[in-house]
Amino acid sequence: DQVAALEARLIELAGSYRQRFGIDVAAVPGSGAAGGLAGALVALGARTCSGAEYVAAHIGLEAALVGADLVVTAEGAIDEGTLSGKVVDVVLSTRPDVPALLVGGVVDAGAVERLRARRSGSVDVAVLSTDRQRRLGTAGAIHEAVGNYLSS
Repeated sequence: DQVAALEARLIELAGSYRQRFGIDVAAVPGSGAAGGLAGALVALGARTCSGAEYVAAHIGLEAALVGADLVVTAEGAIDEGTLSGKVVDVVLSTRPDVPALLVGGVVDAGAVERLRARRSGSVDVAVLSTDRQRRLGTAGAIHEAVGNYLSS
């Protein structure tokens, strides 16, 4: 099984990093369970950070949302992973007071409720059907969902 072989190799590699560099890459947040590329970079002295937070800081997301009446963000699946620093979480955390529209292909109602509990602004959800995405493309389906929301 290729997956098992890859996992075994990564565990071996993490042990090698521990021996050679004195760093347990498996214990470093963001480096993955057994290291991989992020583990190699950490072993060589790099720091890990949230990709979504890094991009938000460098594009000026906070300044861009000043004066916003609505925040629209999308993800393929709005689920438990959404709550842990992914793009949707970072965007909504940047302006928790502004109403938000979440657009997703698959939506876990429990995750949406937990997102709502962390914000003072409202959270509405638009679910994109696979058929609509096939017909319009993902960007077209999101555009249609936002248009429908704004016209309601």
